[in-house]
Amino acid sequence: MSSTSEGQFAQPAIPCFNGHYDHWSMLMENFLRSKEYWSLVETGYDEPQANAAMTKAQQKRLDEMKLKDLKVKNYMFQAIDRTILETILQKNTSKQIWDSMKKKYEENARVKRSILQTLRRDFETLEMKSGECITDYFSRVMSVSNKMRFHGEQIREVTIVEKILRSLTDNFNYIVCSIEESKDTDTLTINELQISLIVHEQKFHKKPVEEQALKVTTDERIGAGGHGRNGYRGRGRGRGRQAFNRATVECYRCHQLGHFQYNCPTWNKEANYAELEEHEDVLLMAYVEEHEAMRNDVWFLDFGCSNHMCGDARMFSELDESFRQQVKLGNNSKITVKGRGNVRLQLNGFNYVLTVVFYVPELKNNLLSIGQLQEKGLAIMIHDGLCKIYHPNKGLIIQTAMSTNRMFTLLANKQEKNENMVHGLPHLLPTTLVCTDCLNGKQHRDPIPKKSAWRATKKLQLIHANICGPVTPTSNGKKRYALCFIDDFSRKTWVYFLVEKSKALNSFKCFKRLVEKETGMYIKCLRTDRGEKKIPKTFWPEAVNWTMYVLNRSPIVAVKNVTPEEAWSGVKPTVEHFRVFECVAHVHVPDAKRTKLDNKSLECVLLGFSDESKGYKLYDPVAKNVVTSRDIVFEENRQWEWDTSYEEQVLVDLEWGDDDKNDTEDNEGDENLEAASEGNEEAEGNENQAAANDAGDATATDASDAPAEGSDAMERKVRRAPIWMEDYISGKGLSEGEIELNMALVASTDPINYEEVVMSSKWRLAMDSEINSIEKNQTWKLTDLPTGAKTIGVKWIYKTKLNELGEVDKYKARLVAKGYSQQQGVDFTKIYAPVARMDTVRMIVALTAQRGWTIYQLDVKSAFLNGELNEDVYVDQPKGYEKKGSEHKVYKLHKALYGLKQAPRAWFSRIEAYFISEGFQKCPNEQTLFTKRSSAGKILIVSIYMDNLIYTSNDEDMISGFKNSMMKVFDMTDLGRMRFFLGIEVLQKSNGIFICQMRYATEVLKRFGMFDSKPVSSPIVPGFKMSRDDDGVAVNMTNFKQMVGSLMYLTATRPDIMFNVSLISRYMAKPTELHLQVTKRILRYLKGTTNYGILYKKGREEELLVFTDSDYAGDIDDRKSTSGYVFLLSSGVISWLSKKQPIVTLLTTKVEFVAATACACQAIWMKRVLKKLSHEQKGCTTIMCDNSSTIKLSRNQVMHGRSKHIDVRFHFLRDLTKDGVVELIHCGTQEQVADLMTKPLKLEAF
Repeated sequence: MSSTSEGQFAQPAIPCFNGHYDHWSMLMENFLRSKEYWSLVETGYDEPQANAAMTKAQQKRLDEMKLKDLKVKNYMFQAIDRTILETILQKNTSKQIWDSMKKKYEENARVKRSILQTLRRDFETLEMKSGECITDYFSRVMSVSNKMRFHGEQIREVTIVEKILRSLTDNFNYIVCSIEESKDTDTLTINELQISLIVHEQKFHKKPVEEQALKVTTDERIGAGGHGRNGYRGRGRGRGRQAFNRATVECYRCHQLGHFQYNCPTWNKEANYAELEEHEDVLLMAYVEEHEAMRNDVWFLDFGCSNHMCGDARMFSELDESFRQQVKLGNNSKITVKGRGNVRLQLNGFNYVLTVVFYVPELKNNLLSIGQLQEKGLAIMIHDGLCKIYHPNKGLIIQTAMSTNRMFTLLANKQEKNENMVHGLPHLLPTTLVCTDCLNGKQHRDPIPKKSAWRATKKLQLIHANICGPVTPTSNGKKRYALCFIDDFSRKTWVYFLVEKSKALNSFKCFKRLVEKETGMYIKCLRTDRGEKKIPKTFWPEAVNWTMYVLNRSPIVAVKNVTPEEAWSGVKPTVEHFRVFECVAHVHVPDAKRTKLDNKSLECVLLGFSDESKGYKLYDPVAKNVVTSRDIVFEENRQWEWDTSYEEQVLVDLEWGDDDKNDTEDNEGDENLEAASEGNEEAEGNENQAAANDAGDATATDASDAPAEGSDAMERKVRRAPIWMEDYISGKGLSEGEIELNMALVASTDPINYEEVVMSSKWRLAMDSEINSIEKNQTWKLTDLPTGAKTIGVKWIYKTKLNELGEVDKYKARLVAKGYSQQQGVDFTKIYAPVARMDTVRMIVALTAQRGWTIYQLDVKSAFLNGELNEDVYVDQPKGYEKKGSEHKVYKLHKALYGLKQAPRAWFSRIEAYFISEGFQKCPNEQTLFTKRSSAGKILIVSIYMDNLIYTSNDEDMISGFKNSMMKVFDMTDLGRMRFFLGIEVLQKSNGIFICQMRYATEVLKRFGMFDSKPVSSPIVPGFKMSRDDDGVAVNMTNFKQMVGSLMYLTATRPDIMFNVSLISRYMAKPTELHLQVTKRILRYLKGTTNYGILYKKGREEELLVFTDSDYAGDIDDRKSTSGYVFLLSSGVISWLSKKQPIVTLLTTKVEFVAATACACQAIWMKRVLKKLSHEQKGCTTIMCDNSSTIKLSRNQVMHGRSKHIDVRFHFLRDLTKDGVVELIHCGTQEQVADLMTKPLKLEAF
């Protein structure tokens, strides 16, 4: 930006060329016209002849035109890719570049005609698809129409309207006719047509009125017809109409003469029908009013009743009174079902049992549901006034005649249930839980349970879902996971491919919309495997065997109507013995393998079927052995807790074993047993194997400590703690402060949500401070949410800040926005924000130490709150700080919040503008480095890393002035002298500055369980070559990556492990035990060198010293070489590298030449940065190399056999040597410092 005022406005983005010239030229022309530069592109400017005389005004005008032309060329260089610019020969003026692009990419008339023909054909063949909405169809039509207009087609709006009207689906035929008759299509706009069609489309999608079953309305009874109604036909079929006397007709409802029941004046003017509510209330079609006569032994056959119902509890032989349900009647009233059970009836001398009969006390008649009898397999036939019920095996079992009021009844004798001997006993139901103690004492050999699995009866009633992945290698579309959905009813399968596992929810939403729209039904239940199985990965062969066993007994498409097992053996397989893989199984222990008091049951994990005998194959996780048995009780809804340690169980058994040796047990033994149990709980996180080993040690020690002969028999035995307790400190004698400190160290996790800290005063103060900072900074404003806008959620993040000694410094509460819901191009555009390189930080530290200066540090409170936003962003009110009376309002952000995508960039733009306004100069080679010089030659250096600032100067007045100025503009925390920066500990002493990461190294060792490991003297075995180890045993990839990442950050101050960390980082895709052992050796080396770091001494050499080296074909997998370099300043290392070369080289000369080229590029960059820091290197930079051929090749400009195959970009080193920028000097191998970056060294050289 040219000035501070310009930074207040958003600069338009330069349109980049992406291959579509017409679109790009339109955007670029509009952009240049807004800058008033288009005339230079359109007409150019005339360059005067070399000897032409010009006035000052003409010369000034020419200079202005050239300057504008340079600006236009700058815009074009940014918009056009380098590969395209290289194909343009004439680039002297912007007009030449524009004409070249136009000639190269603009389509000619023939091409446009061809494209237009294709678009015309697409337009004519457009038709609305079945199930497609109006909005989507309009989008397709307008997309083709706009393309036609873009290519020169003069298409009128009426043409598009008529095309849409004649290409809609048949559902819109009457709407199209209505529009054509009522409106003039010549004046009808596309928007008006779309709005009209959308309104009619919404009527289509309106939820249909539920159809009522057997609906009968009293107002229309006259035309209903029936037996003798509405024109009496007599009692027989085919008889003619006969006259009759209506005065003699008796109404069946009111028992009055002169009318029929259907036109009785006392009949309610309403419909009687069955209604299905959302809770699936039971349907009851026949309802007899209370005043009518009733008999308990009469059962009415009812077609409208959904279940058997009885109102007398004495009729039930079994009754569950805990069951509840609702019954809706035809008069829209409800009655309650207060039980469910079985009724025993005697009909014609035979006994029958009615199952699933509802107990409805308010019901005055007993009802038999025809539908329920049909479900039981019975056939009901009604003919000639008789109702006959047939059994599929026994034939006719019930027959009844129609009564006078056209109803079918059954007269049955009830069989009274057994009366209780006492009153008030509750009804006890058998439990479904598996009691482990009962199985231990009473389990016996039972046959395998036979029970068929439940299946869905309609579509989408049950959906199975599972995720497979991550799959290696990734697909062409970067997909690593496969998500499958299977409908349980139809077994139709859908699959979605995911980049990340977190995208599964979005895919499920798409799947749900798809299937529910296709079927018109809703998903009732979704079943998954609850994620990854916790079974150890060593059992993968058993999982594969189980899968193959099941697949061989499952239907497939290739073989019709048979399973693969039946097609192979000719025998239909059975699947009743299938159980859930990895479920808990209680195995019966045979009498021969146990004593009288031992448990009869053993908890194991199901692994499949045994290949050697007819039984199941199971795994005992406690004893760690495999068991085969057929006498098993399964808990298929329970899985084994693999994360639980069973050391406590083993040790308690050992303690009781010791008690058996003594006849009596005293109170002291009980107290010690409780102490041992508490200790076991502390050691619950140990591995099972370690528990078994410790238990064995405890047993041996207890035996050796038995009382010797001749000792006092009455002396009480002093029980000592188990041997594993020697690794723990009981805590006896610690002060309350020490105990609180230990608990703080153990509790390594900070609060996660607001509910956890709402009652904590320290966190409440931290949140108050954050809110005050936001409001003080005028970050937001409370307002109403505009129509069409959306809000972004916010949440609280809590963090306990520690100092360099590991002590609690402060409690920090940060209000962050949920930026993951933002959309690029809508809520933000650019998000990149630079941060300081560690090389730059080390250069500043080295120069400060060399000159005897002091480095200071500032921390910006809520730094991101200072970044001004150009977009309209709305956030919800934070939890716990809602404004009373305005809970519905939202905050509009004027400045950024943490978590927003554009927050880092907004903050850096703000601080950058401030530094420029204060007279600072930004380093062109390091965007986060700013310097300010005074008239007296003093300098102030500032480096930014997000909200952390370090600064130094040789003038105390400039330091104090800068600090005061920053605190006036921003809310800052003065941290004083630099002590702890990004996890790096800084110690400023009189003889120099020492940096290290001792605290972080200790945390890494503790995190990965290597703090108590034995130290080694070197991070890698000398001469060791590591490979991919394809046949090795795989290890946990996530844990390995975490170890490598932690070690990678340690290389910020530890160049001695740089090569080793770079080496193991090459195998993160598929780590094995070999790679893990190499990583653990680095951690063991770190154990003995946690206090190592870099010391930059005061007043040492100011010249930059560089070493470069390589290792020829060091990678035995792809035979690529390793490059390395080291930069020294003030006797300390400031920059280093260890990296595998991207090419395979043929000669050692080329390897060294490529490494030296990379080193030279780094040297140029560092030389420019040092110059900005007022430390200009005089003369060329010296690079120490131990290969004479490389040195000679860098000075020889002739292409010969040793260099003609080297890539051109690596010959950049020759130009630098020729220009005197760098100079390669030979050094001996013993003096080569960069050897440390390329190969494992012997202990003496290391």
